[in-house]
Amino acid sequence: MNRKTRTLAQSFALSLVLAILMLSLISGLTATLGNSRMVLRMNSGDSLEKYLLIKNANSVPVKIEITTSGDLAKWVNINDNIFSLSPDEEKKAFFTIKATKSGTTETKLNVRFIPEEGSAVGLSATVVVIASGLDTQEYIDSQNVKEENKTFDNVDNTKKEVKNNNNLTIKSGLENKNTINFTENIKENISFPNKVKNNFSPSINSPEITIPKMLIFSTLTLVVLLILLVVYSKKFVKKKRPKEGHE
Repeated sequence: MNRKTRTLAQSFALSLVLAILMLSLISGLTATLGNSRMVLRMNSGDSLEKYLLIKNANSVPVKIEITTSGDLAKWVNINDNIFSLSPDEEKKAFFTIKATKSGTTETKLNVRFIPEEGSAVGLSATVVVIASGLDTQEYIDSQNVKEENKTFDNVDNTKKEVKNNNNLTIKSGLENKNTINFTENIKENISFPNKVKNNFSPSINSPEITIPKMLIFSTLTLVVLLILLVVYSKKFVKKKRPKEGHE
């Protein structure tokens, strides 16, 4: 092989490599995320809604698939985890994350860009949650304890109410009994004068009270004498007055 032929072969090989490189660059996808890292401060047990900005900076349409991994993967709810983007189109993918653990956790949102032809590429967004308070399980346990204590309190209150009702029933029974006895005593006291009257009323067989006849006669005689004395004194006064006037 002469020198000229060797030079042509090298030029052809170099052109082929460049062509392959150019084709690979043309056919390659670009994955772009607007906010690839988030730090969220929450209370344990709370939920928060956020979004991930996904951009298709390619000249071809792509299909987007979003999955989760990490500490709170089971507690992430993505509103729309599969959709398509046209060239130069972007979309906000909303999701809700719940802090079920206290402390700092890290969760991944994995985004795949899938073209109609060729290989897919992917990126991940990191969501860091800093939660304060009890873990979800600890919170549930504490609520269960509260419910149990509340149940015990209700049982105790029910027992106290039953006891109080029984005491009121016994007290009411005693009051009714005392009222009946008091009423009977009043009836006895009211009927007592009648009994006394009946006891002191003269009976049919009781002896009659008799006044001596001499006493009656003496009284009548005294009354007659008094009448006569009064009449005589009036006449004597009338006779005496004219004589005194004549003198």
